[in-house]
Amino acid sequence: MHHGEKVAAVIVARMGSSRLKDKMILPFGETDIIRSVFDRIRKCALVDQFVFATTTNPLDDILAEIAAEEGLSVVRGSENDVVSRMADAINALPERPDVIVRVCSDNPLLMPPVIDDAVRELCDNDADIVTPFEFGTYPFGYGAVVMTMRTMDRITTEATEKTHREHVENFCFDNTGSFRIRYQLAPEPLCLSELFLTLDYDLDYRRLCLAQKGIAAKPVAIQHQALADWVRACRIALDIRETDVREAMTEVLKRMGFTVLDDTLDADLLISDQEPVRTPDTPRGALYPDPDVAGRLLYTHRDLDEPYACFQYDGPNAPFGPFLLEAALVRMAVRAAAGFPPSVGQRVRFLPAAEKVSSTSRPGFKTNNAALFPPVLTVPETLPAPCRERLDRELSLDVARECKVTRFPNTLTPEEAVFTILELAENGDIKTPASDKVLGNITSRTIQEAWQSPAMQRLRGAILNGDLI
Repeated sequence: MHHGEKVAAVIVARMGSSRLKDKMILPFGETDIIRSVFDRIRKCALVDQFVFATTTNPLDDILAEIAAEEGLSVVRGSENDVVSRMADAINALPERPDVIVRVCSDNPLLMPPVIDDAVRELCDNDADIVTPFEFGTYPFGYGAVVMTMRTMDRITTEATEKTHREHVENFCFDNTGSFRIRYQLAPEPLCLSELFLTLDYDLDYRRLCLAQKGIAAKPVAIQHQALADWVRACRIALDIRETDVREAMTEVLKRMGFTVLDDTLDADLLISDQEPVRTPDTPRGALYPDPDVAGRLLYTHRDLDEPYACFQYDGPNAPFGPFLLEAALVRMAVRAAAGFPPSVGQRVRFLPAAEKVSSTSRPGFKTNNAALFPPVLTVPETLPAPCRERLDRELSLDVARECKVTRFPNTLTPEEAVFTILELAENGDIKTPASDKVLGNITSRTIQEAWQSPAMQRLRGAILNGDLI
């Protein structure tokens, strides 16, 4: 409860996953996936009531049994109409709540402090819904969508399209003019949206198990920070032949919080532009270009065709240690390194999946490439020679192919500008017209890195929240 508002968590799960069989009952630490979700959501200080909503499919009998054993009320309903299933579950609660937390059981490392913060943000700002996922800044899987009961009632009665009945809160995101939406922003030390902690594939399961092991000894109240610290504790060695590229990558990785080593023997991760020789001294993981991707550098494990690949070597010398690095973290550094071609490019999705969207007015990036590089760049007529050299070099990259360079001042609204445009000042400072914030100088930071930086990620959410207008 917060300020007298009663809060209920509706935990949604089913067994029918085509990508990872029986994922809800896979072992996870000392328990299993679904019990981890139950245990962690119950540690939320502000949630008063809990109910488990699964389907009438016989495959889900085992989930209903586990939930009952764990002392949860169980309501079973439609497999595809998640809205009606949630509504039935809410109606079964002893008291009608004022606030609903929609708990996705694909997130077995959900963080109670993050969810409690979302409840506070909803109530303290008179919002209709708070989401950590749209324009997310937290690691994906830390939080949960929180909405008012009024909002849930509106979705139940007004949402008619199949995508809205299955993906509950998307009705609000496709009708932004009708709902007061707030985008939950992580504090900058926790801005790790590249870290994927939701369970979809076997690779995700391996990553989640190692993450759980890395923070198991920490109190739940600090695990959200402990996990970010654990990831950033990865020691990285670079085996890059081009000096300027190696130096640029070192700068970026250090700004991301990683330790960059000269000696590979003490490294957890090796980033190389040539396939490493596997020896007992090889780091626990290694990333290297995929030779089958002509003209691009694809940093992933050669045996895994998975855009968010994490990996470790197999064989007599494996595992080298309990760490699987989320490759997207390193890809962000690679994309931002001066003079480097964009990695993965079209394989990485920054936009919501098409099946979850039914509105063209939804705020955000208009194309996938726009999430990597600003569609518009305002450049002054004169720039110092070092700034001009760095700019020309970056604009020659494939990732900048859609960028329009102009000298005309910005005329977009802050809500549009923050997804569209950056400005270069005459001294090379990189700025956004949506605020007075300086994101760096082009002599030491690329346009790509500035555009994708935690500061810019947080600014987008803040602008949409109306906090900086």
